[in-house]
Amino acid sequence: MNKIFKGLGLGFLALALIMGIGVGSANATLTLEALAITSDGVLTLDGAATSAIALGSTQTTGALTLGAAHTSGAITIGGTSQTSATTIYGGSTTRGVNIIQNLAAVTAESHGLDVTSTGTLSGSGKLIGVNSVVTTAGADGDWVSGMYGKVITGTGEVTGYVSGGEFEVDDNSSPVSSAVFPLVLDANSVAWGGTSAYIMMQSFGDDKEIPNLLNIQGATSGSGDMFYVNVPTNLAASLKIIVGSTTYYIPLYTTQ
Repeated sequence: MNKIFKGLGLGFLALALIMGIGVGSANATLTLEALAITSDGVLTLDGAATSAIALGSTQTTGALTLGAAHTSGAITIGGTSQTSATTIYGGSTTRGVNIIQNLAAVTAESHGLDVTSTGTLSGSGKLIGVNSVVTTAGADGDWVSGMYGKVITGTGEVTGYVSGGEFEVDDNSSPVSSAVFPLVLDANSVAWGGTSAYIMMQSFGDDKEIPNLLNIQGATSGSGDMFYVNVPTNLAASLKIIVGSTTYYIPLYTTQ
């Protein structure tokens, strides 16, 4: 009798899984095994609108894999109407979260990682697209960087340009924003070493003599502009900088 009840219990469990998981897939085959659930059709795992679903909540050391054999089709986490945060944790000594993009022929602009943030600013609101914070511990280390960008080119020539990072501001505000900076460098330290600077430039590789310090494109000459060719004496042009509230001009010569 006890065996009969056990058999009925397993039967009701299988029936419940089929009814809960296989709704809308009447022609699909759902296979229930000791450690696997397999479907040859659309498989939906769902809960009530306000219920919590946990996957691997007690697993500690084994691998947790999602879509290991996936080759095409989108993988979506979350929905377009989501208002709560999505958190991904990682804990490796070499990388926390690893994102690998495998591409064949790239004939148009391709993005390894897309982050799109849309927000309505009001009051003292601040909107940051990507916020990277690195906190160190210990007394020793070689170097630390909040963000690192690197491009490794193949043997084919890049006919445009190659850059480790690019920043663009498209300001459409009306009236225009009082201050627009494509790049802002903030420094905050209790003390500064003797070789500290806002910008450090390093040249690696076989040819260490990069030909130019700056390459400015698209600037027009005009009085009060950043670039101005109509300067006194024998100077060719000048660049304008602002230190504090005082304007200075860096003299430019066409010969060394």
